[in-house]
Amino acid sequence: MTVQNKTIGNSGRPQVEPLSPLQHEVCSILMEECCELGKAASKLQRAGCGFVASGGLTTTRQDFSQEVGDVLLLIEEARAAGLVDKKYLARTLRNKPKKLRTWTDHLGHVTPPATA
Repeated sequence: MTVQNKTIGNSGRPQVEPLSPLQHEVCSILMEECCELGKAASKLQRAGCGFVASGGLTTTRQDFSQEVGDVLLLIEEARAAGLVDKKYLARTLRNKPKKLRTWTDHLGHVTPPATA
């Protein structure tokens, strides 16, 4: 698939659609939440599912689950804000399991979520 950019006048520069304040805020929070999810995944991988840090009240699995929930919610916010191309997302969700089965030992056998 080739993406064609519209150009502005004779400048040759691509015309971009600026983000709305809502879209900008969603992107900012989503980036932050994805980083927190990565950190929780790293800790889960290092320490296992049941580890509780000294003074902590939750396990690494609970922390990871909370961050997954935060990211899923922000993904829905991104969809609602018009940041997600539904057709491209659907195509990606169809193709990614095959790539996972090809390039990983254990992944690619989960049914992708609906993209409605």
